[in-house]
Amino acid sequence: MGHAIADELPFVATCVLTLARARAGRYRARVRALLVLCALILSGCRFSGVAPPAPWPTGTAAPLPYRVAIAPVQVDGGIASRHARVAAMNGSAPDPELLRREAIEALRAAGVFSRVEARGRPGADPERVDAAAWDEGDDLVLELEVVDHFQEYLGHSNYVGWFVVYAAFVWPAWWVPVDHYGGGLTVRARLRGVQARAEPLLERTYQVRPDEVAQELTPSDRELAGFLDWGALWNVEASLGPANWRAIERAVAPHTRRRLWELLLADLRQRVVAPLRSERPDEREDALRRVRKRLAVVAGASTYHDDALGGGAHAADDARALGALLARPEAGGLVEGRDLHVLTDEQATRAAVLDAIAAVGSRASSSDEVVVYLAGLGSALRADDEDEAALLLHDARHDDLAGTALLLRDLGQALARLPAERLLVVLDTSFGPGPGPTRTLAGRGAALDEEGVARALALRPGRAALLAARPDQPARVLPGAQVGLFGEVLRAAIGGAADRDGDGRVTLGEVVEYTRGAVAGRAALEGFEQDPMVLGLDGGAAGLGWPR
Repeated sequence: MGHAIADELPFVATCVLTLARARAGRYRARVRALLVLCALILSGCRFSGVAPPAPWPTGTAAPLPYRVAIAPVQVDGGIASRHARVAAMNGSAPDPELLRREAIEALRAAGVFSRVEARGRPGADPERVDAAAWDEGDDLVLELEVVDHFQEYLGHSNYVGWFVVYAAFVWPAWWVPVDHYGGGLTVRARLRGVQARAEPLLERTYQVRPDEVAQELTPSDRELAGFLDWGALWNVEASLGPANWRAIERAVAPHTRRRLWELLLADLRQRVVAPLRSERPDEREDALRRVRKRLAVVAGASTYHDDALGGGAHAADDARALGALLARPEAGGLVEGRDLHVLTDEQATRAAVLDAIAAVGSRASSSDEVVVYLAGLGSALRADDEDEAALLLHDARHDDLAGTALLLRDLGQALARLPAERLLVVLDTSFGPGPGPTRTLAGRGAALDEEGVARALALRPGRAALLAARPDQPARVLPGAQVGLFGEVLRAAIGGAADRDGDGRVTLGEVVEYTRGAVAGRAALEGFEQDPMVLGLDGGAAGLGWPR
């Protein structure tokens, strides 16, 4: 506490000058000096007294398993107009990068999240910040916007000392030993998922009033404000120049910002940590819904490297159409190349599909959702002395289907490695023989049972599978439409046609009910049978919906 002795020299010099100017005799000067000393003692005078905020205590609770990106702090363009009079005097202005650094320091010290890092250069737009956060594997984004920022004079700290100084006619007026100053700060905070489409976990405006963080500043703290201004005794605030206010801001603003971060951390513990760790399933699920990401792999092969396999009955068109739908806001707003992987024709090879699923697995966390849609010719074949179901992708070979096709059990093993709790597998293919353009490889259909398909996909609680047809049925292509019957109905269902209760959200249960009824009805009109099959809908996957 206290500045260097050199900082006190102006004060001492002024005392000497003031006493030297006294017109009275030797004893009167001594009396005045004694009065000055009494005034200083009564007012608790000190030459410097504002200590910086204490270091942040280390958090003791286990952090949430989420990684947080801190976006560049924005400053409201109308900030100067909110306190025009104060701003005109002190020229107070927030430092966005300082605020971001302090936010990171506070969150790291609190131990609320597993990782906290800055993402995006100053002034970067939200899309660039989201892209950077996604590339770095972040789960949440914290956005801060300064709405108001100013410093304010709050009055004298001790009126007894002030009165003694005034009565003793001791000048200059800055002898009033200690004054109160505070900082005002208003910040909007928003904590949301990295995909930016779910409801935010936290959205609130925090306001710190000057009187909440009032500090006692000495003349030295405010750089000897009003040094020779007699009028300062009556109007201290008006006597301060820009340099004085900058000194005041250096002393007061750290305490103002500290209060802001305390408010934010308290809210994070109450409104984010507590719900995510709640023992009430409904409360925890509501919080997880705002955190979880959705990722998708969409693949379809209509052409094959081996001409002997023929055509894939417009499977690539179905895959492209579904990818375009999932990129729309009402169906999730996924971004291709980031949270949406679309592979068609030459891109849709066995290795590429498995790599895309692995890439999703490296990006997903346990609370996330994954949708995998695969379209193409299906085949029942014999592999390792067992009857197997397989999907033919672009690099499949007619003379070695068992070695080049994507066996459902291989797909199941890849899906089993995904950490996501919720998974929906959609197989727009078929394994049963039938006439006409279908999704079954000609001449290779065979009857399979539902248990075998479920076992091959290795479904567990929270995961569901939706197939275009039962294992013993072919999946048809609509005459002249160049799309599969199942694929077209599925897209209509997700797009809103399945919203039976009219609540604006299509759940997986509604999608399944609509798809099964619409496909079977349209197939009957065309003179054939096709009944989509669902597996595992009773688990957590039922919580899937569009929009999220």
